[in-house]
Amino acid sequence: MGQFAGQPFAPTVAKIQRLGHVVLRVPDFDDACSFYTNVLGFRVSDVIDGAVCFMRCHPNPYHHGVGVGKANEAMLHHVNFMVTEIDDIGRGISRFNKSGVPIVNGPGRHPPSGSMFLYFLDPDGITVEYSFGMEEFPAEGARKPRIMEPVRASIDYWDSFLDPRKGTVGAIETLVPTASAEKKARLAAE
Repeated sequence: MGQFAGQPFAPTVAKIQRLGHVVLRVPDFDDACSFYTNVLGFRVSDVIDGAVCFMRCHPNPYHHGVGVGKANEAMLHHVNFMVTEIDDIGRGISRFNKSGVPIVNGPGRHPPSGSMFLYFLDPDGITVEYSFGMEEFPAEGARKPRIMEPVRASIDYWDSFLDPRKGTVGAIETLVPTASAEKKARLAAE
């Protein structure tokens, strides 16, 4: 705080509003969805046909704070920052191109949440997303979760550029065998 000499923070690059969400890739999709909803109390907003589940931490109104996607191994898929202006995405494209930052998807628009997005890689290859706008749910009387088709159109209305490096770096180290690893070992022993 001393370096700011008591002055309020003023963004100089992008107007990041908040840490928006994280999306994880999980080998045991059903157990992960059950954990977030039944143990942590998240509410499902939408599901892309048994492959991705978007959940919000009620009463947080935003469409999702956590997403889980079916995968062969546990990984971080991406971290999202919500920006306050659509121009932050446009300026980000220009700034990233000038700085050699790889853009791996977008700009585009997500059908489940309605948000506009831009995915890029940090220096370690981890996928980061800027997004603008997101569906907000009322505390009571929210619509029912939708089951969306497992097609590219479920991820992006605009069918924007997609680099295969998106969401491929972010291994999660575990100290103990996961429930899915234990389940696989039991099945193999039977």
